[in-house]
Amino acid sequence: MRQNLLLNHPRPEYPLEARMYRFTGRGVFELRFDYDTGRLREIHIATSTGHWTLDRSVIATLKDWQAKPHSLRTISVPIMFVISDAPLPR
Repeated sequence: MRQNLLLNHPRPEYPLEARMYRFTGRGVFELRFDYDTGRLREIHIATSTGHWTLDRSVIATLKDWQAKPHSLRTISVPIMFVISDAPLPR
């Protein structure tokens, strides 16, 4: 990913509900930025993670992404949610 061209790019949280039900998945999200300002203009789900809970978490986080002005028009962001055998937080 072109992280050096992004001013803000937080990672999506793995929702507690999704971890409790052991939802996993991978998806691809396409982001379109305003080239002049770097502000996010549009998010498109190219490939869903397979679970609305996970997709919703990704979209909520991607809304905060911002590119450097005059750096990006579109990028594809691959996302993967996996479960480890670590215990869930209480």
